Amino acid sequence: MATFPDFVVMPKEAAFSTEPMASPHHILLIGEIVSQTTSKQDRGLKPLAYAEAGVPTYWRIEPDEGPTLYVYELNGGKYKPPTAYKAGTVAKLTKPFPVSLDPAQLLE
Repeated sequence: MATFPDFVVMPKEAAFSTEPMASPHHILLIGEIVSQTTSKQDRGLKPLAYAEAGVPTYWRIEPDEGPTLYVYELNGGKYKPPTAYKAGTVAKLTKPFPVSLDPAQLLE
């Protein structure tokens, strides 16, 4: 069974390309919102697959944790251990673009 990410960030040129599918090297960020049915894949299998594909940034959002945003960044073909941002804490991120957000906003 094929699964697709919950959201993908890529340059505008790649998003509006005439190609039928984006290449992994175009993807800047993949995000997954964990649910009961996807938790094992989102926490285990998908980070390994996305790192292997060369996706530089992976966000895992855990709604049942307040929510908590886990940010993984690629380092030498593998993701470094994630940085966790809990609800009530502002995550000031620079990759793949500058953004500041409180994970609590993700439930609004």
